[in-house]
Amino acid sequence: MKKFLCLLGIVCLVCAFAGCSGARQYTVTFRNGESVVKTFQAAAGEELDLRYCVKAPEKASDERYDYAFVGWRLAGGNVEERHTVREDVTFFAEFKATEREPDAADRHFTLFLHALGETEEREIGAGEALSLAPPALPALVVFERWYQDSAFSAVAPDRMPARDLHLYAKCRLQLPEGELKGEGSFVYGERNLVRVTGLAQAEGLSYTYSWQGAEGEDDCASLRRAGEYPISVQISASYRGLVGTHTLSGTFTVRKRALLVSVSAEKSYVYGDEISPTLHSEGLVSGDSASSLGARFVFAKSGVPVAAGGRLSAGNYTV
Repeated sequence: MKKFLCLLGIVCLVCAFAGCSGARQYTVTFRNGESVVKTFQAAAGEELDLRYCVKAPEKASDERYDYAFVGWRLAGGNVEERHTVREDVTFFAEFKATEREPDAADRHFTLFLHALGETEEREIGAGEALSLAPPALPALVVFERWYQDSAFSAVAPDRMPARDLHLYAKCRLQLPEGELKGEGSFVYGERNLVRVTGLAQAEGLSYTYSWQGAEGEDDCASLRRAGEYPISVQISASYRGLVGTHTLSGTFTVRKRALLVSVSAEKSYVYGDEISPTLHSEGLVSGDSASSLGARFVFAKSGVPVAAGGRLSAGNYTV
Protein backbone atom coordinates (compact mmCIF):
# COMPACT_ATOMS: atom_id res chain seq x y z
CA MET A 1 0.00 0.00 0.00
CA LYS A 2 2.80 2.40 0.85
CA LYS A 3 4.51 1.68 -2.46
CA PHE A 4 1.32 2.47 -4.36
CA LEU A 5 0.92 5.85 -2.62
CA CYS A 6 4.54 6.78 -3.35
CA LEU A 7 4.19 5.99 -7.03
CA LEU A 8 0.96 7.98 -7.20
CA GLY A 9 2.72 11.02 -5.69
CA ILE A 10 5.56 10.80 -8.18
CA VAL A 11 3.07 10.64 -11.10
CA CYS A 12 1.22 13.72 -9.78
CA LEU A 13 4.45 15.70 -9.52
CA VAL A 14 5.43 14.76 -13.08
CA CYS A 15 2.00 15.76 -14.36
CA ALA A 16 2.16 19.04 -12.50
CA PHE A 17 5.63 19.78 -13.92
CA ALA A 18 4.48 18.86 -17.43
CA GLY A 19 1.52 21.23 -17.04
CA CYS A 20 3.82 24.12 -16.07
CA SER A 21 6.30 23.54 -18.85
CA GLY A 22 3.53 23.37 -21.44
CA ALA A 23 3.07 27.28 -21.58
CA ARG A 24 2.77 28.59 -25.18
CA GLN A 25 6.06 29.57 -26.79
CA TYR A 26 6.62 32.52 -29.19
CA THR A 27 9.52 33.42 -31.51
CA VAL A 28 11.53 36.56 -30.69
CA THR A 29 13.76 37.91 -33.47
CA PHE A 30 16.30 40.73 -33.48
CA ARG A 31 17.28 42.23 -36.87
CA ASN A 32 19.92 44.72 -37.96
CA GLY A 33 18.88 45.88 -41.40
CA GLU A 34 18.52 42.79 -43.57
CA SER A 35 20.51 40.58 -41.16
CA VAL A 36 19.10 38.49 -38.30
CA VAL A 37 21.18 39.16 -35.19
CA LYS A 38 19.48 36.61 -32.90
CA THR A 39 16.28 34.58 -32.59
CA PHE A 40 14.94 32.48 -29.66
CA GLN A 41 11.75 31.18 -28.07
CA ALA A 42 10.05 32.91 -25.16
CA ALA A 43 7.03 31.91 -23.16
CA ALA A 44 3.81 33.86 -23.29
CA GLY A 45 3.83 36.59 -20.66
CA GLU A 46 7.60 36.55 -20.29
CA GLU A 47 9.05 40.05 -19.83
CA LEU A 48 12.19 40.75 -21.83
CA ASP A 49 14.82 43.35 -20.92
CA LEU A 50 15.82 44.39 -24.44
CA ARG A 51 18.99 46.11 -23.23
CA TYR A 52 20.56 42.76 -22.35
CA CYS A 53 18.95 40.26 -24.70
CA VAL A 54 21.41 40.85 -27.52
CA LYS A 55 24.81 42.43 -27.87
CA ALA A 56 24.53 45.95 -29.34
CA PRO A 57 24.89 45.74 -33.13
CA GLU A 58 26.91 48.10 -35.34
CA LYS A 59 26.27 49.98 -38.58
CA ALA A 60 29.12 50.94 -40.90
CA SER A 61 29.78 54.63 -41.50
CA ASP A 62 29.23 56.05 -44.99
CA GLU A 63 30.79 59.06 -46.72
CA ARG A 64 28.74 61.54 -44.74
CA TYR A 65 27.59 59.94 -41.48
CA ASP A 66 28.74 57.82 -38.52
CA TYR A 67 26.05 55.69 -36.81
CA ALA A 68 25.57 54.91 -33.09
CA PHE A 69 23.19 52.20 -31.78
CA VAL A 70 20.42 53.64 -29.57
CA GLY A 71 18.13 50.64 -28.97
CA TRP A 72 15.53 48.20 -30.29
CA ARG A 73 12.09 49.05 -31.68
CA LEU A 74 9.10 47.34 -33.22
CA ALA A 75 8.27 48.04 -36.85
CA GLY A 76 6.88 51.58 -37.03
CA GLY A 77 7.31 52.09 -33.29
CA ASN A 78 9.67 53.78 -30.87
CA VAL A 79 12.70 52.38 -29.07
CA GLU A 80 11.77 50.17 -26.08
CA GLU A 81 13.75 48.95 -23.06
CA ARG A 82 11.31 46.22 -21.91
CA HIS A 83 8.69 44.12 -23.67
CA THR A 84 6.16 41.50 -22.55
CA VAL A 85 5.85 38.57 -24.97
CA ARG A 86 2.29 37.89 -26.17
CA GLU A 87 2.97 36.85 -29.79
CA ASP A 88 5.78 36.32 -32.28
CA VAL A 89 7.72 39.57 -32.35
CA THR A 90 10.57 41.12 -34.33
CA PHE A 91 12.73 43.97 -33.08
CA PHE A 92 14.76 46.26 -35.34
CA ALA A 93 18.02 48.00 -34.48
CA GLU A 94 17.74 51.81 -34.31
CA PHE A 95 20.78 54.04 -34.98
CA LYS A 96 21.50 57.74 -34.60
CA ALA A 97 23.32 59.38 -37.54
CA THR A 98 26.06 61.92 -36.83
CA GLU A 99 27.59 63.93 -39.69
CA ARG A 100 31.23 63.10 -40.15
CA GLU A 101 34.02 65.63 -40.14
CA PRO A 102 35.15 66.04 -43.77
CA ASP A 103 38.35 64.33 -44.74
CA ALA A 104 40.39 66.42 -47.16
CA ALA A 105 41.88 63.29 -48.61
CA ASP A 106 38.59 62.02 -50.06
CA ARG A 107 36.07 64.89 -49.84
CA HIS A 108 35.57 67.39 -52.67
CA PHE A 109 33.32 70.41 -52.79
CA THR A 110 32.10 72.77 -55.48
CA LEU A 111 33.64 76.20 -55.98
CA PHE A 112 31.28 78.67 -57.72
CA LEU A 113 32.95 81.69 -59.36
CA HIS A 114 30.48 84.49 -60.17
CA ALA A 115 31.56 87.31 -62.52
CA LEU A 116 29.27 89.76 -64.35
CA GLY A 117 26.28 87.44 -64.31
CA GLU A 118 28.17 84.32 -65.41
CA THR A 119 29.16 81.38 -63.18
CA GLU A 120 32.03 78.90 -63.43
CA GLU A 121 32.08 75.71 -61.34
CA ARG A 122 35.10 73.71 -60.14
CA GLU A 123 35.45 70.63 -57.93
CA ILE A 124 38.17 71.15 -55.30
CA GLY A 125 39.25 69.03 -52.33
CA ALA A 126 38.74 70.45 -48.85
CA GLY A 127 41.90 72.13 -47.61
CA GLU A 128 43.43 72.57 -51.07
CA ALA A 129 45.01 75.93 -51.89
CA LEU A 130 42.78 78.18 -53.99
CA SER A 131 44.45 79.43 -57.15
CA LEU A 132 42.13 82.23 -58.25
CA ALA A 133 42.99 83.97 -61.50
CA PRO A 134 40.97 86.97 -62.75
CA PRO A 135 37.95 86.02 -64.85
CA ALA A 136 37.82 86.65 -68.58
CA LEU A 137 36.54 90.21 -68.96
CA PRO A 138 36.06 92.77 -71.76
CA ALA A 139 38.75 95.42 -72.14
CA LEU A 140 36.65 98.13 -70.52
CA VAL A 141 36.21 96.11 -67.26
CA VAL A 142 38.93 96.01 -64.61
CA PHE A 143 39.01 93.13 -62.10
CA GLU A 144 39.84 94.05 -58.48
CA ARG A 145 39.43 91.02 -56.17
CA TRP A 146 37.42 87.87 -55.29
CA TYR A 147 35.00 88.08 -52.34
CA GLN A 148 32.82 85.61 -50.46
CA ASP A 149 29.67 87.74 -50.77
CA SER A 150 28.04 89.93 -53.39
CA ALA A 151 28.37 92.95 -51.07
CA PHE A 152 32.20 92.54 -51.25
CA SER A 153 32.69 92.60 -47.48
CA ALA A 154 34.64 89.35 -46.92
CA VAL A 155 37.66 88.47 -49.05
CA ALA A 156 38.13 84.99 -50.49
CA PRO A 157 39.94 82.41 -48.29
CA ASP A 158 43.35 80.97 -49.21
CA ARG A 159 42.13 77.36 -49.04
CA MET A 160 38.97 75.46 -49.89
CA PRO A 161 36.74 74.98 -46.85
CA ALA A 162 34.90 71.71 -46.15
CA ARG A 163 31.75 72.98 -47.89
CA ASP A 164 30.62 74.44 -51.18
CA LEU A 165 31.97 77.96 -51.69
CA HIS A 166 30.61 80.91 -53.68
CA LEU A 167 33.01 83.70 -54.70
CA TYR A 168 32.13 86.99 -56.39
CA ALA A 169 34.38 89.08 -58.63
CA LYS A 170 34.50 92.77 -57.77
CA CYS A 171 35.00 94.76 -60.98
CA ARG A 172 34.80 98.35 -62.18
CA LEU A 173 34.36 100.08 -65.50
CA GLN A 174 37.45 101.69 -67.04
CA LEU A 175 36.06 104.14 -69.61
CA PRO A 176 38.24 105.53 -72.42
CA GLU A 177 38.86 109.27 -72.30
CA GLY A 178 36.82 110.13 -75.39
CA GLU A 179 36.66 113.70 -76.72
CA LEU A 180 34.30 116.45 -77.82
CA LYS A 181 34.47 117.01 -81.55
CA GLY A 182 32.86 119.86 -83.51
CA GLU A 183 30.88 119.28 -86.70
CA GLY A 184 30.00 122.11 -89.09
CA SER A 185 31.37 125.53 -90.18
CA PHE A 186 30.70 127.12 -86.77
CA VAL A 187 29.13 130.18 -88.41
CA TYR A 188 25.86 131.51 -87.08
CA GLY A 189 22.89 130.11 -88.95
CA GLU A 190 24.63 126.90 -90.03
CA ARG A 191 24.24 123.40 -88.50
CA ASN A 192 26.84 123.53 -85.75
CA LEU A 193 27.17 120.42 -83.56
CA VAL A 194 29.44 119.12 -80.82
CA ARG A 195 29.56 115.33 -80.54
CA VAL A 196 31.10 112.89 -78.05
CA THR A 197 33.50 110.54 -79.86
CA GLY A 198 36.03 107.85 -78.94
CA LEU A 199 33.89 105.86 -76.47
CA ALA A 200 34.06 102.07 -76.42
CA GLN A 201 31.19 100.08 -77.91
CA ALA A 202 30.18 96.62 -76.73
CA GLU A 203 27.06 94.49 -76.52
CA GLY A 204 25.20 95.36 -73.33
CA LEU A 205 27.09 98.66 -72.86
CA SER A 206 24.95 101.81 -72.74
CA TYR A 207 25.62 105.52 -72.16
CA THR A 208 23.59 108.47 -70.91
CA TYR A 209 24.65 112.10 -71.28
CA SER A 210 24.05 115.25 -69.23
CA TRP A 211 25.05 118.45 -71.08
CA GLN A 212 25.95 121.81 -69.56
CA GLY A 213 26.37 125.01 -71.62
CA ALA A 214 24.55 123.76 -74.75
CA GLU A 215 21.33 122.14 -75.88
CA GLY A 216 22.22 118.46 -75.92
CA GLU A 217 20.45 115.23 -76.81
CA ASP A 218 22.16 111.86 -76.42
CA ASP A 219 25.79 112.18 -77.59
CA CYS A 220 25.28 115.44 -79.54
CA ALA A 221 24.72 119.14 -78.68
CA SER A 222 23.62 122.03 -80.93
CA LEU A 223 25.14 125.54 -80.90
CA ARG A 224 22.43 127.86 -82.20
CA ARG A 225 23.75 131.38 -81.56
CA ALA A 226 26.95 133.22 -82.23
CA GLY A 227 29.40 133.44 -79.36
CA GLU A 228 31.73 131.41 -77.20
CA TYR A 229 30.47 128.17 -75.63
CA PRO A 230 32.21 126.60 -72.60
CA ILE A 231 30.67 123.11 -72.76
CA SER A 232 30.83 120.07 -70.48
CA VAL A 233 29.05 116.72 -70.58
CA GLN A 234 28.86 114.06 -67.87
CA ILE A 235 28.83 110.56 -69.36
CA SER A 236 27.33 107.68 -67.35
CA ALA A 237 28.09 104.17 -68.59
CA SER A 238 26.24 100.98 -67.61
CA TYR A 239 27.47 97.44 -68.35
CA ARG A 240 26.07 94.24 -66.83
CA GLY A 241 25.44 95.78 -63.43
CA LEU A 242 28.52 98.02 -63.39
CA VAL A 243 28.23 101.82 -63.53
CA GLY A 244 30.94 104.39 -64.33
CA THR A 245 31.00 108.14 -64.95
CA HIS A 246 33.31 110.43 -66.89
CA THR A 247 33.23 114.15 -67.72
CA LEU A 248 34.44 115.85 -70.92
CA SER A 249 34.71 119.59 -71.42
CA GLY A 250 35.78 122.05 -74.10
CA THR A 251 35.21 125.56 -75.51
CA PHE A 252 33.72 126.18 -78.96
CA THR A 253 33.13 129.51 -80.79
CA VAL A 254 30.40 130.22 -83.31
CA ARG A 255 31.32 133.16 -85.55
CA LYS A 256 28.88 135.89 -86.58
CA ARG A 257 27.42 135.66 -90.02
CA ALA A 258 28.30 138.33 -92.67
CA LEU A 259 25.33 140.68 -93.24
CA LEU A 260 24.99 143.17 -96.14
CA VAL A 261 22.52 146.03 -95.62
CA SER A 262 21.52 148.71 -98.15
CA VAL A 263 18.92 151.48 -98.42
CA SER A 264 16.99 152.54 -101.46
CA ALA A 265 14.50 155.34 -102.18
CA GLU A 266 13.04 157.19 -105.13
CA LYS A 267 15.50 159.61 -106.72
CA SER A 268 13.16 162.61 -106.49
CA TYR A 269 10.13 163.61 -104.54
CA VAL A 270 7.76 166.56 -104.73
CA TYR A 271 7.71 168.78 -101.73
CA GLY A 272 5.11 167.47 -99.33
CA ASP A 273 5.38 163.84 -100.35
CA GLU A 274 6.03 161.30 -97.60
CA ILE A 275 9.49 159.76 -98.00
CA SER A 276 9.63 156.02 -97.27
CA PRO A 277 13.13 154.49 -97.82
CA THR A 278 13.41 150.72 -98.23
CA LEU A 279 15.91 148.60 -96.25
CA HIS A 280 17.60 145.71 -98.06
CA SER A 281 19.62 142.95 -96.31
CA GLU A 282 21.55 139.86 -97.37
CA GLY A 283 22.61 137.14 -94.91
CA LEU A 284 19.57 136.87 -92.68
CA VAL A 285 18.70 133.30 -91.70
CA SER A 286 15.47 131.62 -90.82
CA GLY A 287 14.04 133.10 -87.67
CA ASP A 288 15.66 136.51 -88.24
CA SER A 289 13.98 139.49 -89.95
CA ALA A 290 14.99 142.96 -91.11
CA SER A 291 12.94 144.45 -88.29
CA SER A 292 15.17 142.67 -85.81
CA LEU A 293 18.13 144.74 -87.02
CA GLY A 294 16.81 147.85 -85.22
CA ALA A 295 17.59 150.11 -88.23
CA ARG A 296 16.81 153.88 -88.01
CA PHE A 297 16.84 156.18 -91.06
CA VAL A 298 18.78 159.46 -90.77
CA PHE A 299 18.50 162.18 -93.43
CA ALA A 300 21.37 164.56 -94.10
CA LYS A 301 21.47 167.79 -96.14
CA SER A 302 24.91 168.83 -97.38
CA GLY A 303 26.34 166.20 -95.01
CA VAL A 304 24.59 167.65 -91.99
CA PRO A 305 21.96 165.41 -90.31
CA VAL A 306 18.58 166.98 -90.05
CA ALA A 307 15.53 166.00 -88.07
CA ALA A 308 13.95 162.89 -89.45
CA GLY A 309 10.36 163.06 -90.43
CA GLY A 310 7.81 161.93 -92.88
CA ARG A 311 8.13 165.18 -94.87
CA LEU A 312 11.20 167.30 -95.63
CA SER A 313 11.64 170.80 -97.01
CA ALA A 314 12.77 171.28 -100.59
CA GLY A 315 16.40 170.40 -101.23
CA ASN A 316 18.84 167.53 -101.76
CA TYR A 317 19.21 164.84 -99.04
CA THR A 318 21.07 161.65 -98.39
CA VAL A 319 19.70 158.85 -96.26
